[in-house]
Amino acid sequence: MHAQLDDRKKLASIGRKDSDTIKISNSKKKIEHLSREIGDNLPEQVSRLVMRDVNSGILELVANAYDADAKRVEVQYSSQPSKLIISDDGRGMDTKDLKAFYRVGDSNKIGSDGQPMKSAGGRTYLGSFGVATLVLKSLAQRYTLKTVKDGLETLVHEEFSKQLSSQDKIPYKTHRVTEENGTILTLEDLKFEEGKGSFTLQGLRTKIQSSFRKLTRLPDFSIYVNGEKMEPAVMNKAVQFDISGSGKNMGDIKGTAYLTQTKTELAGVHVSVNGRTITSNESVLGDSSASLGLKKRVIFDVDANDMSKAVLFDRGAFRQDDPAYLELVNHLKRVYREIRRYDENNSSRGIVERVANDKERMAEEIRQRLKGKGIEEMRKDSVEIEFARAEPRDGIPGYYDPKKGKLVLYEGSGPLELESVVSKSSYEHALFQAFVEAIAMHRSQQKADKDTLDSFLEERADIIRQLNSGRTVNLEDKAIHPRILYNLSDLSQLSGIGLGAMRYIAKGHGFAKNDEKVTGEQFLQVKNATNGMVNLHDFTSETFDNLPQALTRLTEIFNVVGNWAHPFVRNYSSDQKESCYFVEGTAIPSLKKIVKADSFNRHLEKYDPAGMLKSFGSRYLHINKIVSESKNLSMSEARKVIDYANKKLSGIDQQNSKYSYREFVQALQYMRGNIK
Repeated sequence: MHAQLDDRKKLASIGRKDSDTIKISNSKKKIEHLSREIGDNLPEQVSRLVMRDVNSGILELVANAYDADAKRVEVQYSSQPSKLIISDDGRGMDTKDLKAFYRVGDSNKIGSDGQPMKSAGGRTYLGSFGVATLVLKSLAQRYTLKTVKDGLETLVHEEFSKQLSSQDKIPYKTHRVTEENGTILTLEDLKFEEGKGSFTLQGLRTKIQSSFRKLTRLPDFSIYVNGEKMEPAVMNKAVQFDISGSGKNMGDIKGTAYLTQTKTELAGVHVSVNGRTITSNESVLGDSSASLGLKKRVIFDVDANDMSKAVLFDRGAFRQDDPAYLELVNHLKRVYREIRRYDENNSSRGIVERVANDKERMAEEIRQRLKGKGIEEMRKDSVEIEFARAEPRDGIPGYYDPKKGKLVLYEGSGPLELESVVSKSSYEHALFQAFVEAIAMHRSQQKADKDTLDSFLEERADIIRQLNSGRTVNLEDKAIHPRILYNLSDLSQLSGIGLGAMRYIAKGHGFAKNDEKVTGEQFLQVKNATNGMVNLHDFTSETFDNLPQALTRLTEIFNVVGNWAHPFVRNYSSDQKESCYFVEGTAIPSLKKIVKADSFNRHLEKYDPAGMLKSFGSRYLHINKIVSESKNLSMSEARKVIDYANKKLSGIDQQNSKYSYREFVQALQYMRGNIK
């Protein structure tokens, strides 16, 4: 019992200063201390750990060129003589930089918070462990390093005849030159050879493309292997899903999942941290045998820049029990389940054959749908639908011939090309759009007094509105998947909104960012937020002949008018510095008159757009007057707005049984969800 108490006292005293003493059995014993010393052969052991294979060693050296803000790095391999040269046009190294370069372990590329720092050129460093120089011995018998920075050239030469040691003294010399900044690393008497063992040039190219796939897409950085530029893989015919998310442990992640039509060697989960692929694995998605075929067609391209602390020392994987990694895996599994459900509903296996066999029936169903909606051209007893293997005329995928009672659809290219079909539903909606555009072009060509393009856009918009009358959701919206990344042209075809309008919304940051790719969720958010409103592009095209000039003028005016335009004109841009205006749909007839008035023209002395909009909204109107002035607003709908305002808001201000027009429109927009 007494012995156990003595042991506990000893343990409790561990950690005191050297001067501390412990009184045991009436005697004093001084505490000794151990030190953690670094063995001389630690660099040798680390080099073996980091050097998983030849390609991973070369990647370490390429990463240093990127960290040096190089715009171009060249990898040149030859077997006769046995040599590997890696050169770059980066900022080079002086003596201070070289000493940091040869220091092992505590890299100067890591900040005090443990996160990678940024280079002078603003790049997030790829290197973080200070191990690049250790791989040299595993690659070659000797090397020469020539680096130039600000006119100072430094030459380093080292031959490996023994194990690496922390006591090694590596000679170097410097002198002044007039050369540009940059570094050339020449490795000789290589310990690998193409065709012998696992190393091949093609394997190296593939490794660079997969491990540095983000870097190969950058406009200011290029990698060449024996003169061949490393290009990123192109996924033109894949369905793209946005996989962005955030979590307490994993932080913010971004990326894209690609669903290909056939199996691909790139299939798997590719997770990058600060531009460098850490893992390429499909097992994180689960082991269900039912989805093995799908896994071979799905490519996850993930950026997880907040997960650098979860990366293992060899940078080949994450710690499997790290909370950030576990959170990431769960997120990717959720996305994968969505992709699997989408694939089950839109399977592309045999889709071309099924569409080819079913296209006539789909076309007839669309004709009947248009006929039922009162589209005059389709109301004839017999309209022949013909599919032609020809190129579209003027970009329109079909044309209508009233004399022959025929509608011709072009399959030569574009969305109706069978070889490019992704799903049956997407083809059906492309077919629907072809009908609409063919009829719109026919109608516009009958109006010789108007510009064909403007007339076509106007007719197309009228047809879409006629088809969607009485509906809360567009006929095409059901095909839009929230996670899929769409081109603006694809969204235009699926939604019925013109491509010009799509570009206007994207340019004005209506979709949260100015990109040619938009997620279905971003589009649906804008569409729901602007329900019942018309984008300024389409409003202007219906009001003025010169669309570009008028659109610029109206944008400038509304930028100046600001809140005086509310609620009739609202800016839905996600960027306060940009403009993405939408016009209240029920007020369009009156607003057209206002913007055409002389006093709205900034070149005249009477220019007062703010005053006109203020006066327009300050009126008090009887409910029947509101209905008569409005577009597509019935008396019952107007009464619903008033009831909503009384129940959900503070009512609508009245004077002599007349309602404030501005407050009425605001209540209408609250009811529709335009205002939160």
